[in-house]
Amino acid sequence: MKKILSLVVVLVVAVAFSSRADVKLPSVIGSHMVLQRSQACPVWGWADPGEKVTVEFAGQKKTAVAAADGSWRVNLRSMKANSTPQTMTITGKNKVVIEDVLVGEVWLCSGQSNMEWTVADSDNPKEEIAAGNHPRIRHIKIPHRPSEKPESDLKTDGWQAASPETVAKFTAVGYFYARKLEKELDVPIGLLGCNWGGTRIEPWTPPVGFKSVPALKKDFADKLNEFPSVTTKTNKEGNIVKDINHQTPLALYNGMVHPLVPFAIRGALWYQGESNNGEGMLYYEKMKALIAGWRSVWKNPKMPFYFVQLAPFNYGGDDTRLAGIWEAQTETLEVPNTGMAVTTDIGNVKDIHPRNKQEVGRRLALWALSKTYGKSGMVYSGPLYDDMKVHANQIELSFDHVGGGLVSRDGKPLTEFTIAGENKNFVAAHAEIVGKKIVVSSDAVSKPVAVRFAMNQFAEPNFANKEGLPASPFRTDKWPLIDTTPGLDPGFKLLFNGKTLAGWEGNPKLWSVEDGCITGKTSNEGDTKIKHNTFLVWKGGEVGDFELRLQYKIIGGNSGIQYRSRVIETGEFGPIVGGYQADFEAGKNYSGILYDERGRGILAKRGEKTVIKTDESGKTKVEVTGSTGDSDKIQSRIKSEGWNDYRVVANGNHLQHFINGALTVDVTDEDSAKAVKSGILALQIHAGPSMTVQFRNIQIK
Repeated sequence: MKKILSLVVVLVVAVAFSSRADVKLPSVIGSHMVLQRSQACPVWGWADPGEKVTVEFAGQKKTAVAAADGSWRVNLRSMKANSTPQTMTITGKNKVVIEDVLVGEVWLCSGQSNMEWTVADSDNPKEEIAAGNHPRIRHIKIPHRPSEKPESDLKTDGWQAASPETVAKFTAVGYFYARKLEKELDVPIGLLGCNWGGTRIEPWTPPVGFKSVPALKKDFADKLNEFPSVTTKTNKEGNIVKDINHQTPLALYNGMVHPLVPFAIRGALWYQGESNNGEGMLYYEKMKALIAGWRSVWKNPKMPFYFVQLAPFNYGGDDTRLAGIWEAQTETLEVPNTGMAVTTDIGNVKDIHPRNKQEVGRRLALWALSKTYGKSGMVYSGPLYDDMKVHANQIELSFDHVGGGLVSRDGKPLTEFTIAGENKNFVAAHAEIVGKKIVVSSDAVSKPVAVRFAMNQFAEPNFANKEGLPASPFRTDKWPLIDTTPGLDPGFKLLFNGKTLAGWEGNPKLWSVEDGCITGKTSNEGDTKIKHNTFLVWKGGEVGDFELRLQYKIIGGNSGIQYRSRVIETGEFGPIVGGYQADFEAGKNYSGILYDERGRGILAKRGEKTVIKTDESGKTKVEVTGSTGDSDKIQSRIKSEGWNDYRVVANGNHLQHFINGALTVDVTDEDSAKAVKSGILALQIHAGPSMTVQFRNIQIK
C-alpha cells in the first residue's frame, strides 16, 4: 500500500513539472547580443500566467508578472556604452542565463539582395575575412519567413561576434557601416540582419505605415484585410498547407520585423528599390509609409533612417525608369532624420550587385556620424541640386553639400549633363565648374529652360565634391522623364508617333514599337538571324536639303541612318537600301562617320573635315582638309547602351553629322559622278551578331 501511495505522489509531481511553462525569451534576446545605449531597453518573453519574472543586468533588477496570455516585459533603464561582456539572468520558475552582453549602438539592416549581400561576396573577400576580428561588432541574421499575421518570435542561429570564422556571412553593407562606427565612436555595434533578396518594399511595411500616407489609401490602407496574399496547396505528404506570397504587403513585416519589436535600436539602414524600379514618385510615397511605420511600431518618431540610392544598372526597357526611382529616393530626404548614400560612381551597369560594399557602408556611416552622433565639421553627402538661374544661353546651377569644392573625379570634362529649350528636346551639354556652381550650355540650344544630370540607368558621371562624394542625379524640369511626342522646333515635323510604325515599312519580325520607341532586334538563331543589312524605310518620299534629329540607343552590333538613299532590292529580310549613312555602333569606334553604302566606303572618319572629288581616272578621292575636333573626346561623349542625340544636316553638297552636340564629320561631296542631291530616309540594322537598336523623337525640317 505504501509503495502505491509513493508512486501516486511521484506521478503527481511529474505531471506538475511537465505542465509548467519555463520562462522563454524571443530569439533576438540572447548571448552575444548588443543592447542599445542611452535608451530604455525592453526585455520580454513568456511564462505561466501570473508567474513572477525577474531580470538582472548591469546592477539593475526589474520584476514583472506574466499576463493572462503569458507575456511579460520589463524595461531596463538607459545605460552607457560598455565593451566589457556582462551576464543577464532571467528568473521565474526556471532561470535563463545570457552571457557576453555588450551595450552600444544597434541598427536594423533591411532591404533586398544588396543589403543581404555578404562580406564573402564583396570586394577583397579574403583580406576582409582575415581582418574580421572585431569582437565588439555583433550580428544576428533573421531567416526568411513571410506570415499572414504578426508573429511574436522566430527561430534564428542567434547573435555572432565578428571574427574570421563568422564575418563572411554578415551583411556586408551593415558590417562595413558598423566597422566605421566602431572606429569613430569606440563602442560596440549590433546589427539586425533582416533582409531578403528580390523583395519589394510593400511586404516590409506595417499597417500603420500604409495608413499614414494618403496617396496609398485606396490601393493599400483600405485593403489591409486582403493582405498578405494567402493560397492553399497540397504538400508531398498530402496535407493542405498555406502558401503566403512573400511579395505582398505586410508579409515580411509580420514574419520578420514584428518579432524584433520592441528590441531597442538606434535606427535603420535600408538598401532596396530594384524590385520597385519603374514606379517613379510612387516609390517616394511607399518610402514615407515604411519610415513612418517603423518609427511608429518602435515608438520613436525621430528614429534615424539612412538608405542607399541605387547604383546604375542595365535593367533594359526605358532607361529613364531607374531615374524615376533616383528622384523618389532623393525626395525622401525631405523626411526628417533621413540620409542617402549615392553610389553612381561605384556601380556596375552589367551587375545589379556592385561588389564595393565597403564604400557603401562608409558613406552611410558618414550620415550617421554627422546627423545622429553629432560629429561636427564632416562632409557627409555629395552635391545635391538646389536651384537654377538662366543667363542668356546658359543655365547656372547651385548645390547643397559642396564641401571643399566641386570637382570632376577623373579630371576630365563633366559628363552626363543635358540641356533643353521649350521644345523639351534634351541634347548633350557642356558643363563647367565656376566657383561653387555649374554652368551648363550647348550650341544647339540658344534659349535653354531645363537641365538634366545623369537621368538614365547607364549614367556613371564624374561630378563630385572634393571629398570624393558623388552628386546625385537630378533634373530641373517637371516634364515627363520620357516624352515620345516632344514639342517641335519651328519648321520641324515628327516622323514617328511613339505608338505604331505608321508611315514606315520594314520586316515586322525585326522592327516593332517597344516602350514608345522604334525597336530593331536581331538574334543568333531562327528567323531573326539576318544574313544581310536590313532597313526600316520612311514612306514620306524623297528628301533633299534637310535637318534630321533623333535619339538612338544600341546594344550590340551596329546601325545607322540612311539618307539621300534608294531601295536597291528587297532581300530575304526586308528592303536593302543604298546611300549616305550616318553610322553608329555599340563599340562606338565607327559612331559618327559618314559612309557611302553604294561603294565609295568611308567618306569621313570621326573628327575629320573632308572634300570628296573624282580623280583623273574617275575614282573617288577623299581629301582631309581639317578637323571637327578630337575623335577620342567626341567618342567619350557617346553613351554605350544609353540614349544619344544624333543630328544630320544636308545642304546641297555639304553634309554634317552631330552626336550629343559634337560635330563628328563635315563633308563637301564634289564627286560629280556619285554625289546625290536627294533620296529616301531609312533606319538600318547591320547583319552580324544579335543586337537591339532603338530610336525615338525622330523629327525633320
